[in-house]
Amino acid sequence: MAATKGRALRVKVATTAGGVYSVVVGIRSATLSMSGQNVDVSTLTDADIVRLQGIKDATISMEGNYEADATGQGVIRTALSADSDLFAQFLPDGTTGFRWQVKPSKYEIGGAVGDKVSVSIEFECSGAVTAV
Repeated sequence: MAATKGRALRVKVATTAGGVYSVVVGIRSATLSMSGQNVDVSTLTDADIVRLQGIKDATISMEGNYEADATGQGVIRTALSADSDLFAQFLPDGTTGFRWQVKPSKYEIGGAVGDKVSVSIEFECSGAVTAV
């Protein structure tokens, strides 16, 4: 199987699960981190540790250029200010991937003399993942 080009990756957001998803513009890198809390269910009669997976978690982190748009970064800024949920698609190849209900947890803007204004965004995912 051929590798996927990093530039194909897209993160999209919408205000409803079935709504219109808009690309979060200006993003130069994005990371999806999925984890599961493993619970030790070993008993005295087990020779080895026995585990089952309990609660799952996922986060999406993005970094890039600040954009004053209304449909990508603007929707995220509004949701964070209003304590609103969003729906995010993380699409490694640009068309297929994962969707979650998300809560924006960070929107950080910074810049320096002689440099661009940058942005760092984080989502905490809520509920079960859906394939898209």
